[in-house]
Amino acid sequence: MQVLSLQNSKLPISFPCSYFLFIFIRFLDNQAANCP
Repeated sequence: MQVLSLQNSKLPISFPCSYFLFIFIRFLDNQAANCP
């Protein structure tokens, strides 16, 4: 998550992209948690 914060501080315009990436990572984490 520190990487996303660093990207946001460097490139404020890319916030939506990094936010989508954060949601995508959360989705992958949830999928991995659901897998046996």
